[in-house]
Amino acid sequence: MTVYCPACHSQDLELMFNMGYQPMSLVALQDRPGASDALERYPIRLAICNQCSHVHNIDFNPNYTNYTNGCRMFNNGALWQSHMKYVQRRVECMLVDTLIEIGAGDCSFLDAVDTDAVKIAIDPAHASAVAAQELGIHHVREKFCADEHIPEGADEVGIVMRHLLEHMEEPRDFIEEIAIRAQDRADSVRLFIEVPNCELALQRLRIEDWTYEHVQHFTYRSMHKMLEHCGCTDIGVRRSYGDEVLIATGTLWPASRQDTKNIVEGYKRVEQNLEDYSLMMQDGVKDGSVAFWGGAGKSAMFIRMLKLPENALVVDSHDEKWGLYVPGTEIEIQPPCKLREGEPRTVIATTSWRADDIAEEIRTYDYPVKQLLKFENGTLTEVDLGN
Repeated sequence: MTVYCPACHSQDLELMFNMGYQPMSLVALQDRPGASDALERYPIRLAICNQCSHVHNIDFNPNYTNYTNGCRMFNNGALWQSHMKYVQRRVECMLVDTLIEIGAGDCSFLDAVDTDAVKIAIDPAHASAVAAQELGIHHVREKFCADEHIPEGADEVGIVMRHLLEHMEEPRDFIEEIAIRAQDRADSVRLFIEVPNCELALQRLRIEDWTYEHVQHFTYRSMHKMLEHCGCTDIGVRRSYGDEVLIATGTLWPASRQDTKNIVEGYKRVEQNLEDYSLMMQDGVKDGSVAFWGGAGKSAMFIRMLKLPENALVVDSHDEKWGLYVPGTEIEIQPPCKLREGEPRTVIATTSWRADDIAEEIRTYDYPVKQLLKFENGTLTEVDLGN
């Protein structure tokens, strides 16, 4: 079977990294160690496109993912909140008369947007419907369908897709479908897209970014290429949140090969070095000198790849995760105050993209931490704690 790049449809792909069989990491938090360890595993084989640098899991099967109960992702860091304010302002600048958010979640973002446009939340989840009702936002509890959900005869329609496309098996087809179906329903459709940016993950050879639920991993180039191929005009792609996020805009009107050799070779070195770092971290767990910050999502990927033992001290900022278990392990997630017990430890940030926010929390609450490290480029590097 021929495999195409989901962003630019090139066949010029190369296998980049094999994550093996992994359980879900975003929707799989369990309340018992046995249930967590027994989670079913699914294959993750990453291919990178030599034309646009897009990365995707070629073994992904959408039948395995289920978002009925939502997705427990959490980032209340000051830097992230500043980024969210920036995103909100950008959406408010869209001069549209109808604003649709696909995958609206708890509708808090749509509610916060200050606009005179009619707001429509599209999300099949029951919790989203309840939240929309409480906020007085018109809600459609269905999967998005341009034929049905773009108001007929609308002038300017804005469609917001925040952290949605990375979960889709065919994101380009989805946007092309909007372009095709919208031509008889609106004068123009303006897109606002937010997705994780995997450029730094590739440059620094990170291992935690490649969760099963995120089948697509966009770069600046792959996002721009995809929107071009979908017929968008006025395309703008910007990096945000320390270059960890892409924000893309474009308008739908009716009617060179990338050098990936260094990345592939780098991940081969990471693969060779993982066992050494795994043994080193296991020794740190044994003597109580090492702890880990972050226990779900990308953090779970990191912890499993490093094969941490069940007695590893894993702390997390999100109180709803305390007492639950790192998916795929028997490691309990504990509150950061556990760091006050015993001698100061070296803390490993299990998501290097959040390392600066973790450092800020350590400073704010004066946790006794010897040093904070993140794993990038196949090695551990120190994060400045301002000591």
